[in-house]
Amino acid sequence: MPQNVGAPAHLAPFPVQAQPSHLPLLPRRKAPTFSRHRHDANPALAVKVLQDIQMAVEAWHQDLKQTVHRIQALYMEGPIVDGWLETIGEHPNQAAALDAALLRHGDPQALSGYVEQLCQSLETPAESAPAGTDLGRPGYRLCSLDSDGRVQYFPCPPEQLSTISLAIARHQKLRQLLDHKQFLEAKLKRTVDIMTTSRDNLGIAPTCSSETGEE
Repeated sequence: MPQNVGAPAHLAPFPVQAQPSHLPLLPRRKAPTFSRHRHDANPALAVKVLQDIQMAVEAWHQDLKQTVHRIQALYMEGPIVDGWLETIGEHPNQAAALDAALLRHGDPQALSGYVEQLCQSLETPAESAPAGTDLGRPGYRLCSLDSDGRVQYFPCPPEQLSTISLAIARHQKLRQLLDHKQFLEAKLKRTVDIMTTSRDNLGIAPTCSSETGEE
């Protein structure tokens, strides 16, 4: 005999008792915030600093090469004399002091004007003077220091005045170029020392030879 099939019986859920947690109640942690302070780890800043140093070193290197070329060109222009001219005339002491101050410490422009003035004084005819007397033009002598620091004098004929004056001016320019060359070399050497020390302190192994030739 067929059995009646009714609706399925509803089963009650099995009661589950929550197990108490034995973990302590900890405060909620905040999300970390990252500072943008200049001393924080910033690879882009490190690269920027290295680029600044590289640009400065390249500029110094280029300036040094140009300075060396200018020194070589100065030697090719003509003779170079380390000294100064003194005037021998009616008032030798006053004129000598003026010439010595100008030729020892004058800039190239002032020395160039001084040379032109001397050349004009030689080319301008002097006023007539009685026979047997000097024409009134001042004479010049070349002065320099010997190895003991004493002043030594050499005659300077009028026809050599322009050549000697230019040679003295070249020496003034040469001294400026040599000082600038020494200044650049000192900056490059200091940069190498600082960068080498920093590389060693950071534990970076050198990958390039330190012995590089001059281009």
